[in-house]
Amino acid sequence: LRDKPHVWPENKRKLQISFVAPTFLENSGIKYKYILKGIDSEYHIQNSESVFYQNIKGREVHFNVQAIDPIDGRIANSAHFISYMGGELAYSSRFVGWIAIGVIIITMASMEFYRRYNFIRKTKIDRAVHDRTRVMEEVQKQLRQQSRIDSLTGLLNRHAVLDELSYLMSALIPDELIAVALIDIDHFKHINDTFGHQGGDFVLEQYGLRLRQACDSRVAAGRYGGEELILVFSTVKIRNNIIEKMNSIHHNLVDPILFGKDDISVTCSVGLAFFSAGDTSSSLVGRADRALYKGKRNGRNCIVVAD
Repeated sequence: LRDKPHVWPENKRKLQISFVAPTFLENSGIKYKYILKGIDSEYHIQNSESVFYQNIKGREVHFNVQAIDPIDGRIANSAHFISYMGGELAYSSRFVGWIAIGVIIITMASMEFYRRYNFIRKTKIDRAVHDRTRVMEEVQKQLRQQSRIDSLTGLLNRHAVLDELSYLMSALIPDELIAVALIDIDHFKHINDTFGHQGGDFVLEQYGLRLRQACDSRVAAGRYGGEELILVFSTVKIRNNIIEKMNSIHHNLVDPILFGKDDISVTCSVGLAFFSAGDTSSSLVGRADRALYKGKRNGRNCIVVAD
């Protein structure tokens, strides 16, 4: 209630009552449900914040009003007063009690609203920061991944595969083997001369695809340079298992490659070297390289295991 209704004399039978719901001020669609007991036979509902009565009959008036928010479905506590014609204005103890309860409820609701508002706001900010951080981490991860991958073959680039080899050698435990295989595509210049550089690039793409399909998590495959590829075998305990795996990979690589309407017959030579005591990553790759060129001198399209 905006103000106390005034006591009026016997000869003045008019009454105007104003009211407002403070917690609903932001909503222009508030409705008010009210009744003037002894005068109204039922509750009225209206948008106005004021009612006017005239020709009031009787000496005692009970007025009750309640705000309703139809949009959010909220209902305020009712406000109530009692007025006596021609006498002193008297508020019932029930009205005072309701006012006190209403104040407490409004205060608690306001505190809860503020707490929830801060919680939701903080949650949204934290989520936004987390999402932005996750996106940035993903971008950085992709950039790091791209910096390690050869764009043509989809294999690790030279720097990345040699880093992998150095790490594996530093973490090598007894009874485990590390081996390096260097793969060189035979007569690659002839392929370029016959089918153009697009044909040569396509052969490298297919070799990269076949190696990715053939190698599991224990084999790191990379492009060493030009038409040379490299495999690093790790966490294997039996030497012959690596040789058998390399034979299987070699058999798969030398299958003809369909380029447009042409079948390109492609073979490759392989030099395979196993880790020995005192080896560094450079010396291990060097022994595989020497074994590779021994195979190329011996007619190509073969696997040569380094001494």
